[in-house]
Amino acid sequence: MQPDFEPILERQIHHFTNYGHGLLHIGQRDISWIRISKDAYNAGFRIEDIGKIIHAKLHSDFGAILDKVQVKLYTDEKQVEELLKVAKPVYKVRDDRIGALTDESVDTFYSCTLCQSFAPNHVCIISPERPGLCGAYNWLDGKASNQINPTGPNQPVKKGELIDE
Repeated sequence: MQPDFEPILERQIHHFTNYGHGLLHIGQRDISWIRISKDAYNAGFRIEDIGKIIHAKLHSDFGAILDKVQVKLYTDEKQVEELLKVAKPVYKVRDDRIGALTDESVDTFYSCTLCQSFAPNHVCIISPERPGLCGAYNWLDGKASNQINPTGPNQPVKKGELIDE
């Protein structure tokens, strides 16, 4: 799998987790928050089930680009802090890569309609210097998302002629 696809799959955790009745997931990267409602817990839902949801949905939705999936959920703060030492440099590489691009250095922007479930008339245009309003997808993510799903929420938008400086 291409490394550019990793952030796209990471962000799917938000959607997949929120499919579970009584689950709430907000945030991304190292600031995510997951809650299991008392009703879900009393009905037998456990943290292990979050991993089962993520595992099944990654295989069913992205089987064309991945072969194997392993999901590990960490709740011990010390383990999480150690894993952050691995994750943060990866985030920095991604941030530096998008930071080096400019709107002038590309010939295509990408649309984003990820929020249309709650803002049905809204469309963002993502450029290297301007991520979507929600901040979830930058230009590299829009490009990768379009490669994964050419009919999905991120469509190429060819740059036209400059109208006004």
